[in-house]
Amino acid sequence: MFASYILFIRVRSDSKLRVGSLGNVLLKSGAYAYIGSAKLRRPYLRVLRHFKRIKKIRWHIDYLTTHENVVPELAIVCINGLSEDGIYSEVTEGKLSSFFTPVINGFGCSDTKHKTHLFSCSELSKFVKEVINYLSSTCEYVEIINS
Repeated sequence: MFASYILFIRVRSDSKLRVGSLGNVLLKSGAYAYIGSAKLRRPYLRVLRHFKRIKKIRWHIDYLTTHENVVPELAIVCINGLSEDGIYSEVTEGKLSSFFTPVINGFGCSDTKHKTHLFSCSELSKFVKEVINYLSSTCEYVEIINS
């Protein structure tokens, strides 16, 4: 079993954060999406980890999800369907590209050739159903996890 996911987070107010080797980054208030993968026996554990405030910092996304101005809101998990690469392609040049704008070069993609795995996006309520419907058509199973 493999899983890929899109994690939606909200930045409550403009925030300057230190993100590991990327250094200091500025995130404007608003909605963001992070693309990830969980090639684990129980992929939900990886996704649920993003909703925990206190944790060991391991990945770029952890610097965001542990910050006081950042709130993980929703994750859409795709089981046995689109890979992380597949979701990235859809978000950058495919059917989902009109919803997402890349923001920080090198974020969360040190193990790929992608530009970034962090994207700003318009208000979630405007398009999240379209994202869910699209992933449902390409994945064996889709799970939605709320905060």
